[in-house]
Amino acid sequence: MRRLWMFCFFPFFSCIVIAQEKAGPTGRPPIDTSVFSQWPFVAKPVCISPNGQYVAYGIYNRPVGHRTIVLQSTGNGRHQEFENAMDIVFATDSKEAIILRDGDSLCILSLEKKETESIAHVKQFSLLNQGRKETLVYLLANPAKELVVRTLEKGRQMVYKGVAKYFTSDNNRIIVLAREADNDIANGSQELVWIDLLTGMEKTIWKGNRMLGNVIFDSSSLQLAFLVTATNSGKMNQENNEIWYYSNDAPASKRIVDDHSPGIDSSFQVDKGGTYWSFNQDGHGLVFTLRERPRPKAPSNTVQVDVWSYLDPVVQSHQLKEISILMGYAARIELATGRVLQLQQEGESISFGAYGVRPGNFAFIDHREGGERIEYKWNRTAVPYTFIEELNTGRRISIAIGSPDPFGFSQSGKFIVGLDQQRRDLLSCDVTTGKVVNLTKFLPIPQTDASNDYPGPRPRGIAIASWLGGDSALLVYDLYDIWLLDPAGRRTALNLTHGYGRLHGISFALTAPTVSNFKTPSGKPAILLSAVDTRNKDGGFYYQEMDSRIGPVELVMGPYHFYFPHLHPNLHVLRSGLAPLRARDTALWVVGRESAEISRNYFLTADFKKFSPLSGIYPEREYNWLTEELVTFRSLNGESLNGILYRPGNFDPQKKHPVLVHYYEWESSRLHEYLQPEPIEDNINIPWFVSQGYIVFTPDIHYTVGQPGPSAYNSVVGAALYLSKLPWVDRTKIGIQGHSFGGYETNFIVTHTNVFAAAMSSAGYCDMLSAYGSVSSADGTPAFQSSAESGQNRMGTTIWLHPEKYLLNSPLLKADRVVTPLLMMNNKLDGAVDFSQGVEFFIALRRMGKRVWMLQYDGETHGLANKQTALQHTLRVTQFFDHYLRGQRAPQWMTRGIPARNKGISDNLALDTMIASPPLGGLLLQQKAKKGTEAR
Repeated sequence: MRRLWMFCFFPFFSCIVIAQEKAGPTGRPPIDTSVFSQWPFVAKPVCISPNGQYVAYGIYNRPVGHRTIVLQSTGNGRHQEFENAMDIVFATDSKEAIILRDGDSLCILSLEKKETESIAHVKQFSLLNQGRKETLVYLLANPAKELVVRTLEKGRQMVYKGVAKYFTSDNNRIIVLAREADNDIANGSQELVWIDLLTGMEKTIWKGNRMLGNVIFDSSSLQLAFLVTATNSGKMNQENNEIWYYSNDAPASKRIVDDHSPGIDSSFQVDKGGTYWSFNQDGHGLVFTLRERPRPKAPSNTVQVDVWSYLDPVVQSHQLKEISILMGYAARIELATGRVLQLQQEGESISFGAYGVRPGNFAFIDHREGGERIEYKWNRTAVPYTFIEELNTGRRISIAIGSPDPFGFSQSGKFIVGLDQQRRDLLSCDVTTGKVVNLTKFLPIPQTDASNDYPGPRPRGIAIASWLGGDSALLVYDLYDIWLLDPAGRRTALNLTHGYGRLHGISFALTAPTVSNFKTPSGKPAILLSAVDTRNKDGGFYYQEMDSRIGPVELVMGPYHFYFPHLHPNLHVLRSGLAPLRARDTALWVVGRESAEISRNYFLTADFKKFSPLSGIYPEREYNWLTEELVTFRSLNGESLNGILYRPGNFDPQKKHPVLVHYYEWESSRLHEYLQPEPIEDNINIPWFVSQGYIVFTPDIHYTVGQPGPSAYNSVVGAALYLSKLPWVDRTKIGIQGHSFGGYETNFIVTHTNVFAAAMSSAGYCDMLSAYGSVSSADGTPAFQSSAESGQNRMGTTIWLHPEKYLLNSPLLKADRVVTPLLMMNNKLDGAVDFSQGVEFFIALRRMGKRVWMLQYDGETHGLANKQTALQHTLRVTQFFDHYLRGQRAPQWMTRGIPARNKGISDNLALDTMIASPPLGGLLLQQKAKKGTEAR
């Protein structure tokens, strides 16, 4: 439903925008604003039946605002569509497909008999497999609140009434029902019922008239825990949160923890919905969350004063933001003794391993004395210290691993690995001894990532890929290849891809956590690898045999984007997509493929060489779409850089075209990324402008420490010089746009050159001096200080050591040099770039009579979340560039503004038929003064 409103909003404004560009030689019209809400695309769920004979996938916006699930045969291509469907699962024997439609209608489709059974008012469903037996469980939203437990094969079923919700064990054998107790519904009494699906055994394990919370099982499915909230009527109806425990060999559940149990400080209570809620892997303990109790409020008749002290580890503004947040901390109860141990303290983060994995016997603790981590380079209390904590005793071992991200426990929990303080090398720690080994110190790869242009020690580009065989080995990425490491450090590192990636400029990544997921043409087990060529940005797949002495074998490479995981350290090719899906019982795969010119669709393959199309969603074929080209240009300081040149499908090389240059940092890795038409929420929407007849160019920017502004200037102006030499570019009609850091870059560029005809700065800052001492309106932290010194702004120094660098990189101090008409967007609620940064720049430019406008949208932050706002913003940005780059008449909001009294009443989006173009402010004032003198 997120885009549905756009279909009918501002229809005549769409005409204002699109009437300028008619269908060209392609015969296809340009995109108009109505298509934003209607653009169809393939979406989740995506699945393949175990036998590989059927594939299911979703299509969003078919119908508009809803999802259709397509069930398709891989043999003959026949398909069936289920409109307004939410989810689909296949039975493990591939005989049935279960589909949830309209949010509450369940369809059981027999794939053999081609018969469909529909069940209305389904609130929740699960398909549970117990070996050869498969059970469908669904909860009905009917007055009787019936839960149906039904075997798929024989269709036998049991019905339970009064069920509020149900929970299933990991092995799919046990169901626990939370339901109204028999003969006691009027008193609101509840009970938990344990049902064994294999034996049919059923027993009530708890009964009470209190509010029942979440139920969890241990890994063996023989134990469970649940939360109960009881009201103590003797203490002003104060709530008491309790944790109850049940073991399969016990007659009933027992309460093991409540808010007042020994080991729980009086300032804490059991959290009803905490982050930590899991049995330990061995089933001997339970990790849960303790939450701070609400703090007493200060009397209203006392003096309210904030005392900012240099001795505070955290600045007062951040403390004030945190007052309303009741912090949660991990704790553990020993099930045998009932002993409670708080594992996490204030100023600490804790991790138990990979997401979704139950805690083992140890945890990783990142400890600070209280200061914010962003200040660790100078604030003693913010310096991180890392520990391994033994969960059953609370004993801690200090270790040298410096970063909790990325890090990971081995599968059995014996080792923990993470990067060192400089984020260069991967360290491994034996959790039982605390011994730390540097696993990557002697890897024959460069000591730094040459493309990393941040201040300080440069990382090598190493990241964890996957564990093999419990603790036996670890797969690790460098920027290109994959290494096999011994976590104990006893065996020499092995380059699994034999240096092929670095030699050929190809970055490799695992397609799945499981390693031997592919069969070679000869039938040998191998690893399926995603690949991206860092030179031409092509994507594809290779395979690598584990015991092979040669490098990976290419399966497919081409001008597409298939899949590349976000965890890969090569940030310049950081992309995702659909991980290839393999049928359980046969070598058939579903893959996603896209390019800038062709929308993402799904394909079937058995060998990753031949791809048969499954879906066929190509909305871009109906419109004047874009083409893309990777080009090389030189920055003003002579550096060779890449950029993407987007041109419209009806591009005419005999005509002169207006150009928009859009930038941030690295953009060329997006060469084969499909960009969907959407309203402008922050960055410009490239398909929108290209379809209207613009050329769009996205250059890469490489940075010199201490010179973020000049670095952007060198790249973007260098790009403009490159573009201006192209015969079909109108060199007098080149505009620029950037958002956030790109907004800052825009502000800097327009203060140092007049080569651009128009510029748009979105959520950019202008004054590094005032920003340096500011605090974020979102969380109250002095975040910009850290960002300026060692983060994205790359200054590499403080403002006191090198004030000249901060002066040089502050656009505000060169505002008098601005010639380019500038449109700004800065919002009052922006927590990343303070609104005052936009105000400073606007006031300075206004003072000197420059052509400048600033848009401030109420209720919006760093970008535009409200779709109605984003659509109107799209129209304003388009009108601005259309005026200065295409010679269209200016809208009234540019020529006459919108008085505050008309805010929300008049949008002044209509084109001005009286004033041809906004005049210079200073010139306008001088003309008025001259006329006044003549009158006297």
